[in-house]
Amino acid sequence: MNEAPTALEYLIPRRINQGFEFAPGWGLVQAATAAAGLLLGAGWFLGGGALHLAVPGRLLPALVVGGIGIMAARPMPDGSTPLDLVGAFRGWLKRPKRYLYDWSLDDC
Repeated sequence: MNEAPTALEYLIPRRINQGFEFAPGWGLVQAATAAAGLLLGAGWFLGGGALHLAVPGRLLPALVVGGIGIMAARPMPDGSTPLDLVGAFRGWLKRPKRYLYDWSLDDC
């Protein structure tokens, strides 16, 4: 009859993903972004070889470009990606920032 009080439990909502995911947070868009970065890095490396550049001069920029592609697709703890942040920022830039006040209206 004497039950100890239980701790309160709360349900914490999380993002609902409606697309196919290869791994948690990694869908088709993220995989394509990472692959594009890696392909650009490989293209840089092979293009530098065609121009007879030294290996360090080809490898370092190729790794940087490939890393940027992977980091752009990497999901953050809340489930969004840096690409989502760029899209939200572009949407914010398109919205009007000045709200004009109509002085002819009565405040009451």
